[in-house]
Amino acid sequence: MAEESTTGCDSEKVTLAVAAKAFGVTRRTIERWIEAGRLEKLKDGSKSCVRMGEVRALRAAMKAENGKTDNGGEEITLSLSRFEELISENGALERQAEFLLENLTLKEAREKDLEDARRKILEQERLIGRLEGQLEALKPRVSWWRRIIRKDREGSSDY
Repeated sequence: MAEESTTGCDSEKVTLAVAAKAFGVTRRTIERWIEAGRLEKLKDGSKSCVRMGEVRALRAAMKAENGKTDNGGEEITLSLSRFEELISENGALERQAEFLLENLTLKEAREKDLEDARRKILEQERLIGRLEGQLEALKPRVSWWRRIIRKDREGSSDY
């Protein structure tokens, strides 16, 4: 049985998009068939659906009429279990895509935060450099002769 979260409708109904995939046509073609009375449109919450039985019957009728579907090509037959399996896989892939998109968004946010932190570090390093320069300018200058005398007193003079 198809899961409600995968098809958007209960197990006896499929969304118009799913029915379109089953026929190999666009959703608009399914809507035109509904307008023409070939299928009955049902509402399942906010989703528009058609009955699986009607989809099968219309496929069989179209096959009997001209031996092929309205997609202008070969008919593609799919067992109901394989169809439901594909719908389930599609749902899993959609969830995975949402997960990856969410992770990408988080990664981009982290990269922006990291770039902001790098920018702040550079600003702080520049500020430290300026402050060190100012500190160096405030240190008292010892004349050359005082440095020599100090070396002599410490016993480290080269004389």
